[in-house]
Amino acid sequence: MLDHATPLSVAFPAAPLAQVIRQRVVPALIDLHGAAGPLPEAVELAQELARGGQGEALIQRLVAVGLPFEALMLRVIAPAAWHLGEMWQNDTCSFAAVTLGLWRLRTLSARVGEMLPGLVVAPDPRRSILLATLPGEQHDFGVSIVAEFLIRDGWMVTRSVPRDAHELLSELRALRPALIGFSVSRESTEGVLAALIAQIRRLHPAPRVLVGGPALAQDPMLARRCGADAAATCARSALDAAQSLLAAPCTARHTHPQRKDQSVGNAETGGRVPGIGPGRYRTPRLGRG
Repeated sequence: MLDHATPLSVAFPAAPLAQVIRQRVVPALIDLHGAAGPLPEAVELAQELARGGQGEALIQRLVAVGLPFEALMLRVIAPAAWHLGEMWQNDTCSFAAVTLGLWRLRTLSARVGEMLPGLVVAPDPRRSILLATLPGEQHDFGVSIVAEFLIRDGWMVTRSVPRDAHELLSELRALRPALIGFSVSRESTEGVLAALIAQIRRLHPAPRVLVGGPALAQDPMLARRCGADAAATCARSALDAAQSLLAAPCTARHTHPQRKDQSVGNAETGGRVPGIGPGRYRTPRLGRG
């Protein structure tokens, strides 16, 4: 039976992986729609993944009993990442199991969207966005969650983990998306982001630039200084900002964060999470359920 009263503990051990999952992944995703605390199935899922399981049967069971998309994402999958970190900190699973478990959670987040596709709407190729990490970064668990909400809203989403600026610019030239969204995990990468945005501005056509991630929670003006068109600190504001940029005329629009406690960014695990590489182009699962 689902226990809807289970709270999310805030007493997380102070360790690099644990801190990242606590500070960057779970708060962002749990706050995404003001969701309640995690369900007991989040622990069950984490334990299964730590043992090398796939987790899909558990997700299918929750879908079968009627758990909606948002609850699956925010009360099961996101907290499972937290529990994986706690298990590693308590020496009940290996670091390799945690990194592979996070990778599997990313796959499960896409499967949830496929199992619960939402309402069908007419496809609109103008609603295209490339979501990318900064060149050289590979940790994009939070980005993958945001991507699923955009896909569910009818966006045509491409995910990219570029090795360098040249690779990213080549993708932009080939795909010509309306928007590009960056996740920025560290304020120290401000110079890299500013230089990259300047290069993007020279493309024809140049996509609008949306910036999000945990760095904006610490420095809300980072996006403006780097020349972005809009900023977002949670998946909901990312959806709103993307739609606003799409509807805006030629002049750039700057939408700035309102809260510092809802950053959505990359799930850095203190090591290399197996990279999936540049995201494949995905036709949208259409509409909002």
